[in-house]
Amino acid sequence: MVPTRAVTEYVLYCSVTIVLEPACLTSLVKNMSNHDQAMPGVQDSTQHTSTAEEQVQGVLPGHPGDLQPSRRPPTAAMRCLAETGTASELGKRPASTLLMPLTALIGREREVAAACTLLARPEVRLLTLTGTGGVGKTRLALQVAAQVQGDFQDGMCIVSLAPIQDSDLVLPAIGQALGLPGSAQPPLEQLQAALREKHLLLVLDNFEQVVAAAPSLLEVLGLCPQLKLLVTSREMLRVRGEHAFLVPPLALPDLKHLPDWQTLSRYGAVALFFERAQEVLPSFQVTADSARLIAEICVRLDGLPLALELAAARLKLLSLEALLERLKHRLALLTAGPRDLPVRQQTLRNTVTWSYDLLTQE
Repeated sequence: MVPTRAVTEYVLYCSVTIVLEPACLTSLVKNMSNHDQAMPGVQDSTQHTSTAEEQVQGVLPGHPGDLQPSRRPPTAAMRCLAETGTASELGKRPASTLLMPLTALIGREREVAAACTLLARPEVRLLTLTGTGGVGKTRLALQVAAQVQGDFQDGMCIVSLAPIQDSDLVLPAIGQALGLPGSAQPPLEQLQAALREKHLLLVLDNFEQVVAAAPSLLEVLGLCPQLKLLVTSREMLRVRGEHAFLVPPLALPDLKHLPDWQTLSRYGAVALFFERAQEVLPSFQVTADSARLIAEICVRLDGLPLALELAAARLKLLSLEALLERLKHRLALLTAGPRDLPVRQQTLRNTVTWSYDLLTQE
């Protein structure tokens, strides 16, 4: 007999990576309950394009040091997303194909507030978070979704499109994530019928390799007046009604005028690097000299969250001085990211390769 823990981990793996049909997932869960063991929670699972600057005037504070980086544990909304439950029908909380992260989001308070403000506007039905690879679009989208999910009567559904290369499979993937039963009905019509009366937030992650499916999203939105889409993509969808939100790198200090550590630690890039450094090296402390080295490392890495996290992991083997020196060859150095991340995010080279492979002959 397979141990309960192994079965549990397998079910969680399947629910996230291969998007089991709800009926299959429910069957596995029932089988596991026979062991009388506690089981971890399974998630139930006509305008021109405008820019974020045009939409959020007055929302963002001025100086990057005006806000303290968030180091609080996940919010109540985050915990709610991870509560036990299944989605056997759309009337219940929809299934999610992404697990919520265990680490706090750092240095993104202003971006979260701005994106939430946009989603609260009735005219914003399609919000696209765009930005370079590794800038943290997915992580930001998850935080935004957690913050606003209470505003949607029918909750939210997160769909990871990273494994999909064929744009014709986007709508079926959405239907599967929503727990819709198999049907001979065309996917577009099935989604329109299922979501017509639903007040729902649909989060579509990694849309860049299936952008040809963007017009289909508008057809769904057209007949589902209470549906809103939050999309992450390395490029804009370029459809009418899209509101683009450019996700910038984390805030960086000016190396020519470095403040004291208390002020320096308020910059998003510095706060993230320091937090991740302490995770891998609990004894890590900051001195006047190391504070400058940290600032130089953050600037060298352009405030890119993925690069900062990969660099901080190297402190198990390298001093700050050695790390800064080796960053002259950053693609070779920034490897061995967390195993729970997608392969494209486990090394900086993989992230660049992912973007390169999406380029066309044009």
